[in-house]
Amino acid sequence: LNLTVGRKYSDKIFSLDGAYYAQVVETNGGATTAFTSDVGITNAKSPFSNFNILSVWTGNRKYVFAMKTWSASITTSWVDNRTLKITYTDCRQIYGQDKAWKDIKIIYEGKCSTDK
Repeated sequence: LNLTVGRKYSDKIFSLDGAYYAQVVETNGGATTAFTSDVGITNAKSPFSNFNILSVWTGNRKYVFAMKTWSASITTSWVDNRTLKITYTDCRQIYGQDKAWKDIKIIYEGKCSTDK
């Protein structure tokens, strides 16, 4: 677990071949804003892989899922080298849910409290 001001980063979960990793990032907006959590996928072979902002700017990192909840409500796992599974619980609202990035397919399993 890595903490920076207002953000908490999960451990990096690497694809089976080590080419990519997924990471959950929780942002605490303070007393007047709800927690939000995002899942980012990063090209682990990029020289910018340890620098989140540079990775996004260079196209080597993409936030593929975002929702209104704490990071503990999201887990990631790799089904194979190019399929990431995102499992979620206890969310209030999903802000974004990509189905793919580059050559990675993203599958989801979960339910929000407002789902019918």
